[in-house]
Amino acid sequence: HMISLRKSWQNVANNWAYYWKQYGGIKALFASPYFGIAIILSMVSIYWGPDKNWVDSSLAIIPSLLGFSIGGFAILLVFSSDRFLAIISEEGSENSLFLKASVTFVHFIVVQVFALVTIMLAYAGVPFMHTVAIIGLYYSVMTALAACFVLFDIAQVYNSASGVFNCENSQEANPRVESDSNAQPPKHRRVG
Repeated sequence: HMISLRKSWQNVANNWAYYWKQYGGIKALFASPYFGIAIILSMVSIYWGPDKNWVDSSLAIIPSLLGFSIGGFAILLVFSSDRFLAIISEEGSENSLFLKASVTFVHFIVVQVFALVTIMLAYAGVPFMHTVAIIGLYYSVMTALAACFVLFDIAQVYNSASGVFNCENSQEANPRVESDSNAQPPKHRRVG
């Protein structure tokens, strides 16, 4: 049992390390405009002195946001066609849009779980946890924007790929229709 317990913890550690590397680590966190905006909003909120009501509201908001995040990630994974997943995975590239979207959703979920835990600790009265919880709350809301723009990138690639798919289907249905067999959807832009 000790070996399986150790292996379980090692698997978790490996997953976290891979996620953190793909996200970009502490440098990416502090360079993130979403994190910067969350810090500013947190300072404004702390300056005007939040009361206990923000904790109650947060405990209502974050679980819904978390459900949305997990649902969005599941939709991306389950409802994408094999052909479209092949396009956005860019032949297994470490910088593919598919991996970027996956890491963005994982980060979105991690931040929300962090926010929920710190909000519960703040509610329990743990010293200094209110400040950490407010930052976590605002950052979890701001990462919703980041996830939104990654989905927007995917929508643009899907839209471009649909033109390629339709052109190929027209060629199969009517061989006299000329198409560019080398047509590729345009490269996606990266969300900062």
